Amino acid sequence: NLKEWKFWFQPQANQRSDCTGSPGNWNCDIYTSIPFIVSDDQSLSSDISYINVIVRPNPDGIYTKHFTCTEDVDCPIQLLSSLSSDTAQLHFVNISSPELVLTLNALGGTDNNLPITFVTTSYITTGVLFRAQQYVNGEFVLYYNAIDDCYTSPLAVAYITVNPVNNPPFCYNLSISAEETYYSDNFVFNSSLLNDPDNNFTSLQVVWRSSTSSTFGTLEQYANDAWTTISGNTPISSSTIYRFY
Repeated sequence: NLKEWKFWFQPQANQRSDCTGSPGNWNCDIYTSIPFIVSDDQSLSSDISYINVIVRPNPDGIYTKHFTCTEDVDCPIQLLSSLSSDTAQLHFVNISSPELVLTLNALGGTDNNLPITFVTTSYITTGVLFRAQQYVNGEFVLYYNAIDDCYTSPLAVAYITVNPVNNPPFCYNLSISAEETYYSDNFVFNSSLLNDPDNNFTSLQVVWRSSTSSTFGTLEQYANDAWTTISGNTPISSSTIYRFY
């Protein structure tokens, strides 16, 4: 009776068969062949047979993956469906533009929600929770691999695209002073008082939301070499000079 014979095979890093087709329908050449014979206890042996090994592209796409996130929102990124063994961990090497990353934590597994430290630490997790800094969008590239007690996988790459959103402009209070019965100092609205994360400062306009003339005084703008009173709800260029009296 033949006893069951088990063995495992690991190709060299980043090596695989020549393949055509697509995931789930690969047509691949033989990567390598392992010769063997079968012998008995009477010094008789079979002819040589071969174990033909085909190395297909990884079905989980471990080497390159693409993810889409939204600006200013936490983004869960599942890098692997599961770890390959009880001792396997994810090891994170680097991410592009780290100064633009607000959150990069382990997602799932024993180390869930631990902040990621590059190079020196590995994590029992299958993904990351990612978030860019406020108002930041664009592409980030995360480099990582899987390790266990014996082996390290080839370097994998996750491309993270952060899609922009339309953010509202913001403005701050402005304090001015004037002597009694006299004009205030001239003032303007600049980028320290109002801005828009999505648009150039010069494209903004100030819209007066209530009457600018009352028993307390009058707000004026300087245009066409003359001072004129501003009416309510009038879009005003942010480069215009103003005064109050």
